[in-house]
Amino acid sequence: MPTKITESTLLNAMYVSESNNLPRIEELFYRKNWSLTKLAYVTVSDKIIKLTIKELPQIGCSSELYATIAYSSLHDQLKKT
Repeated sequence: MPTKITESTLLNAMYVSESNNLPRIEELFYRKNWSLTKLAYVTVSDKIIKLTIKELPQIGCSSELYATIAYSSLHDQLKKT
């Protein structure tokens, strides 16, 4: 099977052609006795990341890029509930 070409994004480390994160996630779920059916994912565009980076100081926060994605994702999930 041909390898996909990695797209250039703000957080290339999170988007790689052959990710090695899944085995670590599976091990965490196994050790915590969590069901993999509870596993979810989100995608956040570079545009949203940039907007969130500008928004955080307005609410008194500073962040690095990975936490910015986590904040944006959690914020969106909470708005849905």
